[in-house]
Amino acid sequence: MKENRGPWYLLTGLLIGLGLGLLISYVISPAQYVDTAPEILQGTYRDTYRLRIAEAYAATGNRDRAIQRLALLNDPDAIQALESQSQRLLASEAKPGEAEALALLAADLRKPLPPTPTSTLPGTLLVGTPGSVQAVQTATPGGPTSTPAPTFTPRPTVFQPTIGVPFVLRDKLEVCDSATQPGLLQVDVVDRNGKPLAGVRIDITWSDGADYFFTGLYPEISPGYADFQMTPGTVYRLKVGGGSEIAGDLQAPQCPAAGGQNYFGGWRLVFSEP
Repeated sequence: MKENRGPWYLLTGLLIGLGLGLLISYVISPAQYVDTAPEILQGTYRDTYRLRIAEAYAATGNRDRAIQRLALLNDPDAIQALESQSQRLLASEAKPGEAEALALLAADLRKPLPPTPTSTLPGTLLVGTPGSVQAVQTATPGGPTSTPAPTFTPRPTVFQPTIGVPFVLRDKLEVCDSATQPGLLQVDVVDRNGKPLAGVRIDITWSDGADYFFTGLYPEISPGYADFQMTPGTVYRLKVGGGSEIAGDLQAPQCPAAGGQNYFGGWRLVFSEP
């Protein structure tokens, strides 16, 4: 006699098999990743790997090694990835030292390399041109033919090299505009060609305190723009980058208004590379 079990018999078997498969793969014998390639990392793991590269570069200054390690992530634009991560850290105001390490590496990758090979690994020639860094594999005796490696193409006007570069105070303008926030100290930082520089640290001190801030947090205004809220009656001193000219005697000025009532104005400072 033929038994008619219907479609539920088959469906039950599929569900039991699926359940056993999930139990084995996730509980009994889950997959363990060993020696995972950096390029398959996702999210915060990629950020952590990129940050460790930047911190190692800040400690050793080994640019070749940093380029080779960044290439393992296979980012479409490695310098842009460094800049974006640094900007996110700056915006969150968390661990500014990490943001500086990322910005330093991104900035130094912009600098042109000398025409002679500088790689520490055999068969690798690093070629630098203004605005780009390229790692090219050269042929080795008995080895394969040359294979180009990823090219790092930076975005213009973002995180130019600023560490240790002296800046000169070009303009110091008193701002008396009732539409501007009272006591606002505005700073613009540009390179020698007048292009805004983001990621530049600005140190400010007063009689009983000190603080610092960065350009680049207001890209809708300018990548080289930053500002600080002054307290009326307090005198400030300001320095840009690693060794700029000091801007002193900064305090919120009193500006005349209609009807004889004064209000507090601000300052606008422009620093540039010499």
